[in-house]
Amino acid sequence: MFRTLTVPTWAKLVVLVAIALTLRSGESYAQKGKSSQQQQQIEQQIEQTQEGKSTKGTSTNSTDVFTSQTTNDDDDQTTMSNDTTDEILSDEDGSSEADEDEQIVTVTINNRVQQVVPTHNSNIAESGDLEFDGHGPHIVFRAQIYISSKTTIHRRLTMTAHETCPDSSFGRGLSIGQLVYTAPAGFEIFDLVDIDDDVVVDYVDDDHSADTFQTPYGQVTCYGDQAGDDLSSNLDSSPNRCRGKIDWDYQFGVTIKPIDDSYLVTSIGLPFEIIMRYTQSGSGDREFGGNGPQMTLHASITQNSDYIDFELFGTAEETGGDHSEGLGYEDKVLYEAPPGYRIVELLDGHGYSHGSRNFLGLVDDSDHDHHPNFFTRNALGTIRMFGDHGGNDLNGYTRAELYGANYNMLVVLVPE
Repeated sequence: MFRTLTVPTWAKLVVLVAIALTLRSGESYAQKGKSSQQQQQIEQQIEQTQEGKSTKGTSTNSTDVFTSQTTNDDDDQTTMSNDTTDEILSDEDGSSEADEDEQIVTVTINNRVQQVVPTHNSNIAESGDLEFDGHGPHIVFRAQIYISSKTTIHRRLTMTAHETCPDSSFGRGLSIGQLVYTAPAGFEIFDLVDIDDDVVVDYVDDDHSADTFQTPYGQVTCYGDQAGDDLSSNLDSSPNRCRGKIDWDYQFGVTIKPIDDSYLVTSIGLPFEIIMRYTQSGSGDREFGGNGPQMTLHASITQNSDYIDFELFGTAEETGGDHSEGLGYEDKVLYEAPPGYRIVELLDGHGYSHGSRNFLGLVDDSDHDHHPNFFTRNALGTIRMFGDHGGNDLNGYTRAELYGANYNMLVVLVPE
């Protein structure tokens, strides 16, 4: 649910934006983890309520860009595998014990092809038509392996494709999560070991051929611009149009331990789409009139004892004219603890410490035309920014759209 903005929250926004505006480096980053004092407090809470569950360090969120190889595999008709349970291989002695209770098993995903199809949605403003017409598209394909519950691990794909020139045709897709591993009876999953970060393929297509990429998770193949209509629509999801697939060939470790009923674990993530609009906040009028605007976008995830909160905030400032100013803010409660439970830890999708985290400088860019701008190399997902257009801009058109369904977290709860 979206909460009503109050004066204290606006005060907080102004302070955060003032801090963030000093970070105009042009490259986004994530401020990871919590302070050592906060971490110690959470560790003490967990130690008081459960045996053996502890903070497991801080994960990284690097983004690798892979080199493409052009093929002529335009007629490939491979679709998503219907077999959702992958092969599980143990170590030579059956398992390798990390301690008296923990065991490490090896999970192998191979001979599994998974596909995602970006879909054009005519209900989304400024999403263009179904044809890229040789203008890219700019493709972002993401593959993710994540802990989905105390006893299961899933894999999932997301993909966005946008035209690099007007009319800025845009499609986004999310695959159904497929089961990778289920812990044996009486055991739960503690964390993932020897696992790479999410695979991200980010490039601009320049022909009608399929493009292949060798990644740690396996070979990725993307199909961008085609002859004729390219995007599937929400009324016609054609598998032969713009799409991406991965031929999984990957092995990683899973730490399992006897089930501990003293705490609960639940999986949460960002909504598939979040829209934040910039409203007039200072001098000038609602029209940028071709003068920028200079736009910023920042985010934060906050761990509280009874809920997990997500905030987007930023500024839009006219670079000339009467210097119109706008502020954007959106607050989303991602998760609320059920009655009788409190949140003691927030983990990432691999089971490592996440906690409260700021994402400053997701966007710091000046708009130069009447078309949306795309930002893809950040921790949260694909961002579409809308600044200036014909007519009034603030309080309506000027906005940020975040497509971040691939960002996964785990909430650890204990009884009150």
